Order: sequence, then C-alpha cells, then structure tokens
Amino acid sequence: MSLSLRLFAAGLLAASLAGVAQAGDSVALTGRSPQLGPMQGTLTVTPKGDEAQITFSATFARGASWTLHGKARVVRGRLSCDLYTSVGAAGALEGKKPKRTHKLVVSRDGSRHWGKCSGADGTTWFREALSVTALEPAPNTRVGSTKDRIRAALGVLRRADANGDGLISGRSYGNELGSTKDPLANALFDFVDYGNYTGQTSVFGPETRGDVQEGGLGLGFTTRPKHYTSQRTLDDEALTRGLRELRRRLSGEGPDDLAQRDLEKILLTEAKTRGKLQGDAPERYQAVHEAVERLLDHVVKKTGEKERATRNSTALLTHDELLASLDPESLEHFVAKVVLAGEGEQWMEFFKRGTQLTARDEQSQERGLVGSVLQHYLLVIGKRARETSLLRQIQAQLGN
Repeated sequence: MSLSLRLFAAGLLAASLAGVAQAGDSVALTGRSPQLGPMQGTLTVTPKGDEAQITFSATFARGASWTLHGKARVVRGRLSCDLYTSVGAAGALEGKKPKRTHKLVVSRDGSRHWGKCSGADGTTWFREALSVTALEPAPNTRVGSTKDRIRAALGVLRRADANGDGLISGRSYGNELGSTKDPLANALFDFVDYGNYTGQTSVFGPETRGDVQEGGLGLGFTTRPKHYTSQRTLDDEALTRGLRELRRRLSGEGPDDLAQRDLEKILLTEAKTRGKLQGDAPERYQAVHEAVERLLDHVVKKTGEKERATRNSTALLTHDELLASLDPESLEHFVAKVVLAGEGEQWMEFFKRGTQLTARDEQSQERGLVGSVLQHYLLVIGKRARETSLLRQIQAQLGN
C-alpha cells in the first residue's frame, strides 16, 4: 500500500472510531441476541497504523460469555473485522491457532456506536450503552431531506430503548415509546411493526410473512389465515429490514402484482360505483383492511355453519354461497365481488410457487370454492391495504 493510501485509510479509521480510537479505550455496549438474550459488552480499540486491534467482550443474560479478538479495517465507512478466540500461552506453545468464530461490524452515528456481531449460532445486535449518550440532543426529524429525516426518526427510536436490552417496546406494559412524542418516529415504528420483517413465511411463499392459521379443528370449527405483527416489539434487525423496505416503497418501488392491482381496483371501483369510503388515503386503505378482516371472520362463521348442516368437517363455501351470505351494501361484499370477478380464479396463479410445495391437486380441488388459497389471497390484499395506509401516514409526515 502506498504512503498516501495508508494515510487515507488511517484517517478513515480514526473518523469511524472518533472517541474510541485512543489506545486501549473502551465503549460499553448493550444489545441482544435472539438465542442468548440481553447482552452487556465492551468494545476495546487499540489503533496500530492503518488498522486497529479489537477486543470484543460480551456477557449474556442466559449465561453465555466470550471475549474475542481481531484486527479491524474500514469498509464503506464502517469498521469491519473477523473475530477469533484466544488460544492462550499454553495453546501457542502447542502450535494451536486462533479460531475464527464471528464477524464484527461497527457503525457510528454522531458519537454513538452500534452494529452487529454475527456467528454460526446467530447475530447479536448492539448499540452504545444509553448512559453514554443520554445527554445528547434528540435527533430532529423535522428538518433536512427525506433521507435525513428518516435517519433521524430511526435515531429517535434507538434512543427509546431505555433498559438497554436491545428491544424497543411499544406494548402497553413496559412501553418505551411513551416518552417518544415524535409523530414520524411513531409512524415509522408502526410501519415496521406491522410488516414483521423478521417473521416466518408459510408454504404459500414470501407474501405470507408473519401469517399463521388461527382457529379450531373438527366439525363446525375451522381456521382462517391471520397476520401477526412484531407484537409491538422491535429489535435492530427488524428496524434495519423495515427501513430497507420503507426506502424502497418511498422511492416508488412498491409491489406491482395481482394482489396490488386488485387492491387498487377495489378502491377505484368503489369510488366510481359506491363512493361510500370517506376520508383521506390512509383512512380509505385502512377501511379496506378492516373489511377484509371482517370478511375472513365471516367465512369462518359460514363455513362452520355449512359443516354442521352437512355433517361434513371438510365442507367449503362456494363463491355464490359466500356472496349470497353477505350484505349487498357492505364493503365486505364489494371486496369479495371484485376479487371473485377475476377470470380463471387468478389468485391460484398468485400462489403458484408456494402451492407447488403442497398437494399437487390442491388448486384443482379448490376451484369454485372459498378454500385456503382464496382466503390467503384475501389476507394479502388486506395486508397490502394496511401497509399502504401506514406508508401514506409516513408520507403525510414527510410532506410528500
């Protein structure tokens, strides 16, 4: 490496570690591992030329602890390095070599350090202990570009982790958002929470992230798909993934598929033929979401009644039976009518990749019936409506 490049790298390292880059200085970190629970840790940095010796110690609530070492370098403005175990003096005499176990990435926002430590058993997310940064002024979400304001809102949310467990709680018990009056930060929390970006998907594919089958089994009892949010608790991984999706949606790169087109058709056709949906865009999308939820509950009720009437625990409603059982003036009836008007039951193709993993004849068995495929498709439309409502609220806060 040339002298100029070495000087540049050294300067970049110092900038990334300002406040930590004095020999042997340490930063207290708090965080959380999904596997090991809350973490208390220490990051020690000892600069050596254009690199730095790193020692990362962590102790977890569930009993695990380790101290790892590595040599840091800067990648795209972030400190990044592999971490190794220590073999000790006896191990060195025996010719043993340190074992690489983790990857450490540390970023810096102001004087605050945060990042992740990834190993074979999972990822630990951490940030600088709250006591170090509690006196810093709160980020201002009302000035700057859209990118700056979103970043500031993220900073507000990270500061809300009052107990340092790596989780931001918006639950009624132990609510850490109570002191966060910033409307953009709260709208951001709601968007990421509902998206459940670290949730599992079902056999129907990625559009069912966070969805489960809820209900009972047996004659007169049936299940329905239900979307689970992040339950008002976000970790740093959920925030990171959610912010990635938000930036994509704000740039106009939202979904353009059958479910999205049907959602827009419902709103457009309703405005032209009924005109009963009132309020601004967030309220109209939210109304469609609530109508889909009521529709799915109605399917469960009427399917159970048909099972009992026919003494058949696998009976399903036909499309005509569903429409006939709904109030013609209701939004639920309107949503069902628009979706069922699609030629060839196109929602089967929407889940084509997912249903290939299930029984081969599942699609043909459910033709003309209100089965699991149609119900999941309705749920996706309802989820898209809720997500769009939350997105519109964020855009309203940003003045877009």
